[in-house]
Amino acid sequence: MCAKIIHIDVCDSSNQEALKFSELLKSRTEFALAVKKQLAGRGMGNSVWYATIGKNITASFIKYPRFLEPDKQFYLSMVSSLAVYDLLAEKCLNSRIKWPNDVLVDRKKIAGILIENQIAGNTIENERIGIGLNVNETKFPYDIPNPVSMFQLGIELQSPEDLVYELYDKIDYWYYELKEGNLQKIKKHYLSQLLGYKKYLRYRDENSEFEAKIIDVT
Repeated sequence: MCAKIIHIDVCDSSNQEALKFSELLKSRTEFALAVKKQLAGRGMGNSVWYATIGKNITASFIKYPRFLEPDKQFYLSMVSSLAVYDLLAEKCLNSRIKWPNDVLVDRKKIAGILIENQIAGNTIENERIGIGLNVNETKFPYDIPNPVSMFQLGIELQSPEDLVYELYDKIDYWYYELKEGNLQKIKKHYLSQLLGYKKYLRYRDENSEFEAKIIDVT
């Protein structure tokens, strides 16, 4: 169980807000920052994360993977994705990880992950794992592509605050495996849940549609 979870009502972005806790960062104290409402929740690139206040998880989990070489930092993404997958599996939801940072159920997006690292030289000083998970959402804006929530999938109303604790435990489990150097175990489990792994699917780039299958993630 996480020793320190900080709950706040509102901020722009939990990943950015976490940087304000300078004393915890200096002492390398692991903590989570759970926010009821983000005014500028972010995804990859220019994408944004929508969440009704108090209905979902919008949180950042702060770790200090100084043991991990920066060229292996994608393992941090694998660990985070597997934690979300495990949480959903415990709720009887069969999800798939969509590279690089989404988790889907029935091809609909239920969670997004944004990892930001502070690197000094050859050391990852800290890692901020931003996770948005649709929990009790009932309606989404029309312009958000293909979203879904746990409630819409038939899961009874859940306490987002309680789920933050559960999610932290899942992150801790896989983070321990990472710290122990069990990279093959992590990658094996990640690939086994990766959408499109060794299966042909339809994709689109800026020019055309095509069929392809994922054979590895490096």
